[in-house]
Formats: sequence, C-alpha cells, structure tokens
Amino acid sequence: MPKILVLGEQPQMRTLISESLYLDGHQVESVADAAMLWEHLDNRQPELVLLDAHADGFGAMKLYFDIKERFPDLSVIVFQGRNYDDVARIKDAVADELVQLTTNE
Repeated sequence: MPKILVLGEQPQMRTLISESLYLDGHQVESVADAAMLWEHLDNRQPELVLLDAHADGFGAMKLYFDIKERFPDLSVIVFQGRNYDDVARIKDAVADELVQLTTNE
C-alpha cells in the first residue's frame, strides 16, 4: 500500500484530498507546513509527496526543488486544488504516478 504525504495550508482541501486517497486504499498522512514536511521525510519517507501550489507560507516550487535535491528518487506532485471537482484530477495524477513507480521497480 503506497504511502502518500499531503502538504497544504488549507485544512479543508488537505483533508478532502487525504480522505479521498485513503478511501482509495492508500496510506495517507498530511502536514500543514514545510517544517512538518521535513520532519516527516526525515523519519518515514513516503513513496509520493503532494504539495499544494496555493500555499502562502511556503514556496511550493522552491520546496519541490529542495525535496528533489535531498531525495532525488522521491516522487513529488505539485497540485492546484480549489474545490471538490479538482480532487478527481489530483487522484488521477496520483494514480498515474503510482503506476509509473511500480513499473520502474
């Protein structure tokens, strides 16, 4: 069961995405800020990280490049979600990425 970490400052969207992925059978944890992300990555690395592009407290693209520099093999998706309709699109991107991960193993 793939482990996914969701990082986003908007609690409703973070919860919506996390619960939706959990109901699809994934192990999901979520964090609200970059400090919590780094702590999580240092202690238990997931297969995939989702970063909210709209978060104001951290620069998602800078954080993306910092993660890839430190963990080059870790899959990272920067998502843009504003409402429930966006969740299906995000879930499709996650499914595609997880298929690629299992294919490359």
